[in-house]
Amino acid sequence: MNFIVQYQWEIFIVAEILSLVFILLFGGVRYLFGKRKHSLFFLFLFLFLLILEAGLAFLIYNETGEISTAEQHHIYQ
Repeated sequence: MNFIVQYQWEIFIVAEILSLVFILLFGGVRYLFGKRKHSLFFLFLFLFLLILEAGLAFLIYNETGEISTAEQHHIYQ
């Protein structure tokens, strides 16, 4: 758990970038290539990452007891 708290911003940034990639792939596969069934895979990956981020935020809040931004994090260090 200490690893997750220490690297929380890096984990969230990677998850956000992957979410953006998956939602763009969903749109590209669905509308550019016309593969509606194949595009659902990327939609589910996007939703999975969204749920994972929410779970991660909940775990970090339970561990630290605070909701903070990256700016606040650097001020207090």
